[in-house]
Amino acid sequence: MYFHGNGVPQNLEEAFKWYSLAAKENHPAAIHGLASMYLNGMGVRRDYREAFELAQKAANLDDLGAQFLLAQLYEHGLGVKQDYVKALMWYGIVGAKRNLPGPEFKAVGGEAIKASKNLIPRMKDEEVKRATQLALRWKPK
Repeated sequence: MYFHGNGVPQNLEEAFKWYSLAAKENHPAAIHGLASMYLNGMGVRRDYREAFELAQKAANLDDLGAQFLLAQLYEHGLGVKQDYVKALMWYGIVGAKRNLPGPEFKAVGGEAIKASKNLIPRMKDEEVKRATQLALRWKPK
């Protein structure tokens, strides 16, 4: 609400406060919100490592947006060592959800498929196979 200014004026300090409180209760969307704030330096000092840690936590709690963000962080090496296998794994997890009900699944899932298609030519066949195997075995924690 405060992050986007939905129904109230945008207030990043309030957004950070409420996201932090909800994150302590393991609320995936709040953890993802904090990751975005750290990634973009919105209301906090930009910190790619913190963004990665938070995105990873929310992704493992099955937050779609955090899973896509985590794939991007791995692909570009932001806050973590660049790892195309893990990036493709997360893009695959998100892309597999594109047919679930709800516009967010179609939109983000479609973006993940596009990102995968752009990433695969930069990878060896065995890396693609490994990423696929990891995606198929992944389960929320």
